[in-house]
Amino acid sequence: MHLVLRQPVGCGPLGTLSGHLLTFALWAVLLGTPKLELQGESLQSTSGQFLTIWVKDRFYTPELTPNQVNQGWVALTPSLVSLTAEQVKTGILKVLGLEDQWAQRIRIHLSSKLIDQEPFVTLPTRFNNGWGFRVMLYPKIRKDRWIRNLVHVLLLDLINRAGTERMFDPPAWLIDGVWQEMLQTSLVDPSLSLEDVVAPGQFSDPGMRFRTWVYNEDATHMAKLTLKTLEPLSLESLLMPESYDFDDIRYRHSAHLLFHGLLTQVEGVSGMQQFLREMPHFLNWQTTFHRSYHASFPNMLRLEKWWALQTAALSQYNPVRRADMQRSLELLKASLTPQAKLAEREDALPVYTSVSLQGVIGQWEGAVRDEQLWQVHLRLMELKNQVVFECVPLVEDYAQLIQEFLEQLSRLGFQSAKKGALPLRERTLVNRTLGRLEQLELRRLQMLEQFRQLDARSAAGSGS
Repeated sequence: MHLVLRQPVGCGPLGTLSGHLLTFALWAVLLGTPKLELQGESLQSTSGQFLTIWVKDRFYTPELTPNQVNQGWVALTPSLVSLTAEQVKTGILKVLGLEDQWAQRIRIHLSSKLIDQEPFVTLPTRFNNGWGFRVMLYPKIRKDRWIRNLVHVLLLDLINRAGTERMFDPPAWLIDGVWQEMLQTSLVDPSLSLEDVVAPGQFSDPGMRFRTWVYNEDATHMAKLTLKTLEPLSLESLLMPESYDFDDIRYRHSAHLLFHGLLTQVEGVSGMQQFLREMPHFLNWQTTFHRSYHASFPNMLRLEKWWALQTAALSQYNPVRRADMQRSLELLKASLTPQAKLAEREDALPVYTSVSLQGVIGQWEGAVRDEQLWQVHLRLMELKNQVVFECVPLVEDYAQLIQEFLEQLSRLGFQSAKKGALPLRERTLVNRTLGRLEQLELRRLQMLEQFRQLDARSAAGSGS
């Protein structure tokens, strides 16, 4: 189940396309262009680039089977397709450092009829000012495949805006690299369930889809953790795979490690932008790559040496080693300001928003608050093994405050064991906990200020 790219009659040559990635079928003139269901309703996305078209089918049922739910499938609706497409585009533009300057509209035909048993088929069309793309999309598809294919189509749109006669398809490693970088670094979350479309100011589910802290600390954490156990691919297997297997997590994470590493080179994001911009003007992507990254990788041998060093370092990757004082305080602050999904408008999916621990305790209620606090508590317990020993007591006190608050919440309204004491009320407990939290925050800020003063004196002493 992969993206299928087809060429309608009358288009220019496809040029150099990744045969290992895409399945191609050239329609003969006698067969003509496939008939698309253009009659029906349509929905335009916020930016105007995506137009979702659909025809109501009284035989189609949007419900997923229990087996499909367990396998990570999603039932797409026109509004969800439109919102998700905008979210994914926003994430890609952020990763690539680009402004939204789309030229051709992407039409997504939501149809309950499969084409050759494929749930996602892309139809390119050449115009005078660039290439346009239509997508035939089956409304039931695996979430990860839907997002990865959407990334692929958006990269096709970005790369082929120059209007060259040849349409250029991005290599598999670039698609997977952008896909994973977007998911791990962007606060834009391509949510994939109807429950995520909620009222403004409301949270989408009891767990708020708590965002793991480490993704913001190191975008390649998951890739490094996976490839430390599974041997990373060789550069040749990564750049020129014999075939593409969507479920090959080694390829997915190796591609992410490569893509993220390219962004850290001296060429930075500008080099990647040049790579995408010039790709259609050469016979293969390798030529464009060495032009865009000439300072870092003037030839393939230099790239292979760099990749060997990157993969060799994975054996020493240890995300839980103790940090220095500055890093310890930064990690503690990050743990105390978790991220939860919050919808800002009725027509938008929730995005990850940083929230303070004071806000969670003082303003949130019920299961939403309790779940988030337990997540922070678990993170603090993990953090004890990572910070310098001087910070451990402070981390423990934060964790103890949360634990005691949650335990006391479960006893609200019951008579105190102390004679003459009034039953504990929730607002009283919240105010008392916020007072204790303020004292802990003062300790944390004092520790930070003391470190800064010592660091300044040390720097002044070394400079004299």
